[in-house]
Amino acid sequence: MLNSPLKLKPHHLILIGYFSISFIFALILLLPFTHKGDLNFIDALFTSTSALCVTGLIVKDTGVFWTLWGKIIILFLIQIGGLGYMTIISYFFLVLRGGLPISLRVMTRKAQSFLKGIPVKELILKVLLYTFILELAGFILLLIFSKSENRIFNSIFHSISAFCNAGFSTYSINLALYKNSPFYLLVIASLFILGGLGFFVLDDLYNFVKNKAGISYHSKVVLKTTFFLIIFFGILFFLVEWNNSLKNFDFFSKIVHSFFHVTTPRTAGFNSLEIGKLMTPTIFIIIFLMVIGGSPGGTAGGIKTTNFAVWAAFLRSILKGEEEVYISKRRIENSFLIQSAMIFTLYIFLTGISLFLILLIEGNKFRFIEVFFEVISAFSTVGLSFGSKLYQNVSLSADFSFLSKFIIILLMITGRIGVFTFWSILVMRKKPLKKYPKGEFMLV
Repeated sequence: MLNSPLKLKPHHLILIGYFSISFIFALILLLPFTHKGDLNFIDALFTSTSALCVTGLIVKDTGVFWTLWGKIIILFLIQIGGLGYMTIISYFFLVLRGGLPISLRVMTRKAQSFLKGIPVKELILKVLLYTFILELAGFILLLIFSKSENRIFNSIFHSISAFCNAGFSTYSINLALYKNSPFYLLVIASLFILGGLGFFVLDDLYNFVKNKAGISYHSKVVLKTTFFLIIFFGILFFLVEWNNSLKNFDFFSKIVHSFFHVTTPRTAGFNSLEIGKLMTPTIFIIIFLMVIGGSPGGTAGGIKTTNFAVWAAFLRSILKGEEEVYISKRRIENSFLIQSAMIFTLYIFLTGISLFLILLIEGNKFRFIEVFFEVISAFSTVGLSFGSKLYQNVSLSADFSFLSKFIIILLMITGRIGVFTFWSILVMRKKPLKKYPKGEFMLV
């Protein structure tokens, strides 16, 4: 297939796969037994894409609109999206045929973005093992703290949705139902933090605990960056929202909600507090955290914690007047800096284009901050939203026109496969036939 006349490469097939699965399951969601009200194709496609890309933006109230079968289909898509659909296909090849075709090996590595050195078979089995063990543990803990009807199904749904950083909830008001149950929120937060760390880091931590093995440089960078983001922005959230959204909670609950709401933007999408009632500085914090997202090789989106670490180190080196960039006593190569810069630049470029088009299409129906927040949430596969002005318990996207919803769909898919992969699909790299003389001009 990779040598076909169309010259399709692994990243082409990954993109085609996401579009195909979203389209097929949109048709399934249109079947009468999956929903209780009127449903058009674009809303079905939006829902299937949001679930597959583990985003969490919704145009229909998940708890009310979808039947049990509809929720099961959404949950199935979340699980596929969290694992990466190439991992699922590769697993069945291993079981049924005892091995993987070369093309599938390449595609699986491309889809998972793991570091080199791990055999594909071992990689797939570890991903599946860690996923189901942590989701099972999450289910048991959520079942203990659950206080709703259909406790078993709701606990299964939220455990999978949390670990996969999906943000879908069977409760119409999301996790605001548990705003006075801090331990329930802590279990949910633990699940999406673990999912967002990446499977490589989880494997590192497992080997560190079991075999007392050293932690890789990659895992150290991810863990240090994650810890910094949680502590620093958690304190900021706590202070800014003390007399606003947190004023009716006791001290411990204030800490839990602050912790929860600086971890969920990266990129879980659950909320226990109403986003629209947060202070403007807090909205800025959430947008910043949504852009950063989770870590490579996991279930989260965004530019990733490692890219943030590179940019922070780069800024520090400039301020100190250093000629090279260092992170944790390791030099960062220029090629790595260029790739990081390209990811960040592409993120800004695609965000800007999408934001401009939606503002152009929708006119003056919405405030700029609301649309900007929705675009970032979609692109970073988060799922947080200011909420619809026309319908209850759904995202702002529910108010968008057909074209704007389709732009959000494209953003969710692009965010899930990664901006660098998406750009590789669009750009045909050619070696330059000639070299030009060096150009020099003033920047400041």
